Amino acid sequence: MAAGTANAWWGTTQMLPIAAGQAGAKGGVTWHELVVKLTHITAGLGLVAAWGFLVAGFLKMPAAAGTPNA
Repeated sequence: MAAGTANAWWGTTQMLPIAAGQAGAKGGVTWHELVVKLTHITAGLGLVAAWGFLVAGFLKMPAAAGTPNA
């Protein structure tokens, strides 16, 4: 997963500007770029938290017999 993430980051930061320049694209307005970046960061942090809760749920020890689940 780390290799895929690194590859996506490299392709976006290095290759995409080259392809956009060859296509004549000028890029977005600065505030548009900021909004997109912030939404991606927020979604990424949400995914990290969700995976953390999922793993914690699987690793949680089951309650002893006769005690209520808390």
